[in-house]
Amino acid sequence: MAIYLLLFASVPFWYLIFRKHKKIYVSIIALELFALLAIRSPMLGVDMPNYVGGYEYISKLSFKEMISSLELVFPARLNHLYAYESGYVVLNWVLSHLGINFHGFLIIYAAFCVFAHARFVYKYSKLPWLTFLIFIAFGAYGYLFGLLRQAIAASILLISVDAINKKKLIRFLFLVFIAFTFHRSAIIFLPLYFLSKIKFNKSVFIGGFAIYALEFVALITVAKNLIQAVLVAFGKSSYSISGFSLTNLTLLLIVSLLFFMLVWNMKQNCKEKDYNLICAGLWLGVFLQLGSSYLDLIGRIYMGYFLLFFALAFSWAMIDMKKQSRFLYYLGSVMLCGMLFAYYILYLNGSPNVPFVPFWQTVA
Repeated sequence: MAIYLLLFASVPFWYLIFRKHKKIYVSIIALELFALLAIRSPMLGVDMPNYVGGYEYISKLSFKEMISSLELVFPARLNHLYAYESGYVVLNWVLSHLGINFHGFLIIYAAFCVFAHARFVYKYSKLPWLTFLIFIAFGAYGYLFGLLRQAIAASILLISVDAINKKKLIRFLFLVFIAFTFHRSAIIFLPLYFLSKIKFNKSVFIGGFAIYALEFVALITVAKNLIQAVLVAFGKSSYSISGFSLTNLTLLLIVSLLFFMLVWNMKQNCKEKDYNLICAGLWLGVFLQLGSSYLDLIGRIYMGYFLLFFALAFSWAMIDMKKQSRFLYYLGSVMLCGMLFAYYILYLNGSPNVPFVPFWQTVA
């Protein structure tokens, strides 16, 4: 666990040294995030034994066998244990036939995912130290250790955000499609393009809470059957739907929305280019997270695709607080560091990534 705690502590430490050099700071944190992912054991992380076996299985396919197995919407027609989305199958096949072993694949994977996430933080975060801390403490970084297909899809989607800002719909749709070929849940990102056109003032925020109230009513009445139908349509009927229960993260997100309403200078923020985009990602993410009240799988999707928007929103809130009171800003920053550290400890106590195991050792 110590190596993860050192990573957490390094985020504010390096910021104190390089706070005036954003590119250098983000690069240092990115290198640390990459290093841990690159040197970890291939068996460390959720679903990793399956991905190791899948890589070996796909490497033995001929080109004709690989191509003939591909599907556009549904998983590739392979052994049911390794029936991944087509984009992931092609990537595995190409890299394995270039002579790259699975650990080499993980290094390439780590480089791409960390680059995409760090680039997103660099371009859109006003307080990169806080964004990175939330990303790590809430477990989104931990998901990169195991959910390979979803992590690749999430990384592509983060890159697609630029197309939203530049109003390049075709480019955005193309990137979402590529992400879809790695994990079909990427389709949930499509509404972000259109939601980002909304001006998120207080009236819209209040309207958003009304929509959440309607969603809540739907969840406790008819949504369970709808979620089950969607799972069947996507060939995921094996996932079990639990009884309705609001998670701690869902409650925290809703409380945070109220906090943002109180702290944000919405009149001024609405004039900034990225504000509406971040709000759209924040609200769409919370809408999705409410669905995790029945299915943990939905919470995993939120963590990969939308948690960074929540982290960005918090950084904007802290900057607005700093404009109102520097004392409250510094006090709040210290308190946030403490609370996030405590939250991270709780996360690590139940994490499959603990203890950390490098590739030269065997996972117990």
